Amino acid sequence: MKILLPEVELINDSYGKNILRFQKRFCRLFLVGAILLSTSISSNANVFTFIKTENHFDYQSLRENFLIDENWILDTTVNNVTFYHKIIDCGGKNAVLLKFDNLNSKTASISFKESFTTKQVKEGLDGYFGVKEITLNTGLTSPANCEDLNNPKLIVLSQQVDPTYLSDILTFSFKEIKVVQL
Repeated sequence: MKILLPEVELINDSYGKNILRFQKRFCRLFLVGAILLSTSISSNANVFTFIKTENHFDYQSLRENFLIDENWILDTTVNNVTFYHKIIDCGGKNAVLLKFDNLNSKTASISFKESFTTKQVKEGLDGYFGVKEITLNTGLTSPANCEDLNNPKLIVLSQQVDPTYLSDILTFSFKEIKVVQL
């Protein structure tokens, strides 16, 4: 691995002090890098705003930024649990990501059925797996992407809609929602 260092020259100024002089090219690159970094940090400052109060972090700013994502569709709120979904491309086929915001102070258990409209079946098609049950901690529960193995129940791939063919998912909705605080 080769490390590039700027060319540095040690000179004496008129007062007899030693001064390091950097090559002009290095100074320009350093200045441009500093400007880009400061612009990047200031534009995303809200995402990293945490306020520590009584040994707890206030994630309200992070939650608001996460919920504002225009791709998430707000479906409904039942017993202080908000249900969201978004349809994304996952390896050339549409997939559905599910997101929940449990605003309760306790863990909640939710159950629901999934309903789809696909290119192959235009009317509401119930999900192949029937009733889906998930336990939610307080706060947001969401997959990072369609390959998030930590949250497989929050991802619906095209082959999970109907295992007899790869579905082209057009729309998604929740049905028969139940929320119980634990």
